[in-house]
Amino acid sequence: LTPARQHRSLPMSETAETQNANGAPYVTCHQCGCQSILAELFRQRGGEYTCPGCLEDEANQKGQTYLWALGGLTIFFSLVAFLPFGQPPLLVALANLAWLFIALALLVPWHELGHVIALWLMRGRLFAVRWGSGGDIRRWRWRGVAIYVGRNLFSGFTMGGFLERTALPVRFTVYILGGIVANLVLAGLLLWWHSDKPMRLLGDGIFWSEMLILASLIQAMGALLPIRASVGAIKVPTDGAWLLQLLTGRLKPELIQQLYFANGVMQASAFDDAAAMSEIAAQAMDRYPDEQWAREMDMIDKVMRGNGAESLGWYGQAIESSPSLTGPQRAVLLNNAAWSGLLVGGEQQLATALERARLAFGMMPWFAPIRGTYGSLLVEHGDLKSGTAHLQWALAHHQGTRDKGLVTAYLALASALDAEFDQASTLICDAECLAGGNPLIERTRERIDALIRSV
Repeated sequence: LTPARQHRSLPMSETAETQNANGAPYVTCHQCGCQSILAELFRQRGGEYTCPGCLEDEANQKGQTYLWALGGLTIFFSLVAFLPFGQPPLLVALANLAWLFIALALLVPWHELGHVIALWLMRGRLFAVRWGSGGDIRRWRWRGVAIYVGRNLFSGFTMGGFLERTALPVRFTVYILGGIVANLVLAGLLLWWHSDKPMRLLGDGIFWSEMLILASLIQAMGALLPIRASVGAIKVPTDGAWLLQLLTGRLKPELIQQLYFANGVMQASAFDDAAAMSEIAAQAMDRYPDEQWAREMDMIDKVMRGNGAESLGWYGQAIESSPSLTGPQRAVLLNNAAWSGLLVGGEQQLATALERARLAFGMMPWFAPIRGTYGSLLVEHGDLKSGTAHLQWALAHHQGTRDKGLVTAYLALASALDAEFDQASTLICDAECLAGGNPLIERTRERIDALIRSV
């Protein structure tokens, strides 16, 4: 619906006002020109900064390049390997090298399967499996598990967790080692199969099993490197990085258990699964009723179900009691408080909500939920042009149908306020199809119907 780089057209007065309100210097992305006060989230390149939105665009473009490259290697390999006549030795050698790269991609699901089996053996819960980074080709849920297929098929990761603390470091270690063990098991089986056959890496023909063995060992060694691999705008720890944190004592049992709740909330939000969110929030409150992060999960659950009254008070207190909280955590806290104010309504609440949304937008202008909240509140205050621009950007970048439905509802309200009643009627119907039964969408439908009746 909207080009990924449209955030370059944000009014400069908005970002300048946000910077003054936050009282912190802002930085400008050298690619798109958007501004943020969260300089620590930007990747620096010789004094220049790139915002996460542009980093995500770069990752998607690289992913598309990797996908085309893998497709080209597969075509070349198939032609050399399966044509009925003999091939020059150089072409055969290149075909074997192509098979090695193809095998590295094909073994990613095998590696992740090792993590899944280890997680099941350790009585953990699986939330998501990803094969490939660099933008999603397909994503779906199966029996409560999110499955993603990206463009760069040479990478992947598994998201799981453990609800019970019994022997947690040991169970987490087994889970992390599962993928590496899967690679070594495959290499071992192929070596056993080769026990009465010569191993070759040079000569005529395609070395099917030899290259699979080599790819398995390369993948296992790569997973053991203690680094963080880039996946779009974020960096994901490798198996080796997790193990190093365990060995050095930085990853404590309570942090391991919090991964269960964090991963659960992330996937429930990504697929707008209110039931799963309620389950995770209830588990968090049952075990950690006095912890702020558990209370925040409970508030997120209430916001998802349209209950803004209780969450608004809690978020307001959390903001006032945590003045030192900075970075993305504060931006998300401000955004959730702003959305709660939007749910409650009322002139004073909406004015406070707009100020909070403006502060959150100044921190993370690339984050679709924040843009959606900010755009909705601008519409509520009559700034239809800016509000619609933000809502269109958020609609193009939101993944969940619930979020798309809420954004579409406010686009419909903006059209109705601008006397575009046919367009408003179409958009509000679209919103109801995307997220039917949502209290905010029902309220917006009533407001649009009242505007239409009034004329």
